[in-house]
Amino acid sequence: MKNFARFLVVVGLTSAGVSAGVATGASSSRATNVSAGGTFACGLKASGSASCWGYDADQELGDGGHRNLSTPRSVLRLSRVVALASGWDSSCALLKAGQIDCWGSDSYGQLGNGVTQRGSLPTRVHGIGGAVAVSVGGYFACAVATTVTCWGSGQSGQLGDGLTKASALPRTVKGLSSAKSISAGFSHVCALRSDGALFCWGDNSQGDLGNGSTNAALEPVRVTLSGVVQVSAGGEHTCALVHGGTVYCWGADGYGQIGVKSKDDSLVPVKVAGLSGVRSISSGENHTCALLSNHTIRCWGDNQFGQLGDDSKTNSWRPRVVRGLTKVIQVSAGGSHTCALLASHVVECWGYGVFGQLGDGKVTSSLDPVRARL
Repeated sequence: MKNFARFLVVVGLTSAGVSAGVATGASSSRATNVSAGGTFACGLKASGSASCWGYDADQELGDGGHRNLSTPRSVLRLSRVVALASGWDSSCALLKAGQIDCWGSDSYGQLGNGVTQRGSLPTRVHGIGGAVAVSVGGYFACAVATTVTCWGSGQSGQLGDGLTKASALPRTVKGLSSAKSISAGFSHVCALRSDGALFCWGDNSQGDLGNGSTNAALEPVRVTLSGVVQVSAGGEHTCALVHGGTVYCWGADGYGQIGVKSKDDSLVPVKVAGLSGVRSISSGENHTCALLSNHTIRCWGDNQFGQLGDDSKTNSWRPRVVRGLTKVIQVSAGGSHTCALLASHVVECWGYGVFGQLGDGKVTSSLDPVRARL
């Protein structure tokens, strides 16, 4: 298993790549979108501003400072945001005008501004306009505009440009003329076309790409699923939601994160049992969550810090109900924590919390959801 993070292994992103508009009628101070990163999280408000909380060693919080925060702090020099994407140690914001601003670690050029210099404040990604989606993974990011582009670390081919080199500027993904959404995992990426066709590229050591092999792909390869409506790439696994509310997952399964009882890795998509009526999905480091049509959440996989939200620390390949949450409208799985947005526009988080990433003013983990002070 890869050492994804500074404290253990980190996530796969989450809600990255989801384009979220401002909720009609919501107070400007209320949350409209949440994105859980490696050891931090960020929330979008109806006003178009954003706040972040948690770990800040790489200046992931975007407030110009350099210290962990257990309560949300506004991201400076950022406005007119319509969607957020948080990765392992950096975040990006999709702006109303179709531009993208990023902040945090830039060791591989993942801020996309042409340099490799850590950014405590948001900076503009070079050369992107008309973007409709953005996703941040492990030390790289990708966006959908007139073309699909990626930037940052590329050693596993995750930039999709046929090379294994890093780039501090966006590079066009080869062989993928269009996409409607994109999701970046730790070292792999998946993009969804409007016709429901799914393509993935990058690291494939655990079957991350779902194409029946373990060979890395420097350019997009087709996943043998049809009718896909959403994809979410995690640490070394991937999940897809298809028409009818069914979920398929593939890749690493050491913690049960693809929903297979044997906990054997799968090189091809397998159906997650016991789930129906799923509205959306989010893959974290080693766990996955699904939002159901009844506005409750079920999670499965790694649970050593309580990131499944079932008041236990027991791993589960079976989807488990997150306790005490109803009327949920979005879920985002992070490194070893998870956050949810409720219809009341409040954010609840649970799991690993020693860096303040639950946002409740404490620096402790929680087996049950706690309210972030957004």
